[in-house]
Amino acid sequence: MIEYEVIPHVGAGPVRLGMHRDEVRRVMVAPAREIDKSPTSGYRVDAFHESGFQVFYAGDQPRAEFIELWNDPAYRVVCRAGPVFELPAEQVVEIISREHPFDADDPELGMTYAFPSLDLAFWRPFVPDDADDPEGRVFSTVAVGRRGYFGR
Repeated sequence: MIEYEVIPHVGAGPVRLGMHRDEVRRVMVAPAREIDKSPTSGYRVDAFHESGFQVFYAGDQPRAEFIELWNDPAYRVVCRAGPVFELPAEQVVEIISREHPFDADDPELGMTYAFPSLDLAFWRPFVPDDADDPEGRVFSTVAVGRRGYFGR
C-alpha cells in the first residue's frame, strides 16, 4: 500500500510545496487528471487517485501551494499525529494542539480544525451527535499549505 506522509510547510509524500506542476506529475505514481475546483482559481487542480490527492497551484508559473488528501483505501496518510484517517478526530486534534493551537474562531470549528502556525488543516463533514453515532468519528481530509497559506 502507498503511504503518504504529510509534513507541514514541506508537502505530502513525494509532492513538495513550491514544485512546478511538471515536477509534481513526474513524482506521483498515479496519473494526473485536471479538475476545476474554483472559478477564481488561476490554475486547474491536479487530481490523483480518483481525485483523492489534489494539488492546487499559484504564482507566475504553476507551483504547488496547497495539497489536500481525502480518506481513501488506495493509500495511507500519516502526519505528526499518526495515521490520520485511522485515529479518532479528537485524538488527532489533541496531539497536534499540544504544540500548535488550532484556529478557535473558525466558523466551521468541530468539522474543520486549522492550525495556522503549521498551515495544516483537517476536515470532516459531520461532528458525531453522540457516542453511538458512527458519522464523523475520523477526519475526511487533511491539507497542507505553503508557509503563510492560512494567514491570508
